[in-house]
Amino acid sequence: MITGKPLWESSNSEPNFENPKLSTEAKDFLNNCLVRNSSAHWSADMLLNHSFLKSADDVQPPDTKKRQCDGMLLLRKKKPTFRTQPHIRDLVIHLDPDS
Repeated sequence: MITGKPLWESSNSEPNFENPKLSTEAKDFLNNCLVRNSSAHWSADMLLNHSFLKSADDVQPPDTKKRQCDGMLLLRKKKPTFRTQPHIRDLVIHLDPDS
C-alpha cells in the first residue's frame, strides 16, 4: 500500500520501498518487519524499541474535525416517519346480512 506495487515482485526478492515520503527509519523498520528468513526475524520487543516507533511518540496528529457522512446528517435532520400497512380486516367491507 505504501508504494502502490506488490512488495515482493518475485519469491526471492526483498521488499522494495521506493517512496520519497518514507524516512530512512521507516524503511528500516519495515524491512525488519518483513524479513522472510525466519532466523533473521526481529522479535516483537526489538521492533517495539526501534527508533522509528520511539520517534513516533513525539508526533502529534493534526487537529481535525469529525465529519459525518451525508446520509447520517439527513437522518438527523429528518424525523423518521413510520407507516404501517392497514390490516386486511380493516380493508374488508363489512356487509350486514340483515340489511
